[in-house]
Amino acid sequence: MEPTSEDTTPTTELAPRAHGLLRRLVGPLDQIDLWRALRAIVVVFVSLVLVAATLERLVEPATFSSFGRAVWWAVVTVATVGYGDIVPASAAGRAVAAGVIIGSMALIPLTTSVIVSALVTRAGTARRDEDSGRLDAICDQLDRIESRLDELDRRG
Repeated sequence: MEPTSEDTTPTTELAPRAHGLLRRLVGPLDQIDLWRALRAIVVVFVSLVLVAATLERLVEPATFSSFGRAVWWAVVTVATVGYGDIVPASAAGRAVAAGVIIGSMALIPLTTSVIVSALVTRAGTARRDEDSGRLDAICDQLDRIESRLDELDRRG
């Protein structure tokens, strides 16, 4: 998905696929608010955990004897805590774990950085609009002062 001209976040050019997925999840990034941002990060984290738990449960049912146990392992792994209380034993299980670790180390920071960039851009735009309004008011006031001074010069 190509970025539109209304999207001005710096990371848009760096990650067009992630940008497109986030737009579907939270709406236009220039209209994002804190709650939508939090929702996007939580959805990405929970999605990673559920996919990781499902894959690991399918690959190593003996080690991950219940889905709850697999979810616990996935939460610990995606969060990069790595307690070590549950560890994949087979090569396939370790391959899944490696993919989960690399994927979570890439996807969660990418999601967070795109969202933070959008929030910072939105705040900057709001500040510029506010400053522009103040400058317009100051210019109007200066115009009135100049008109008054011209009027006084004509009288004097």
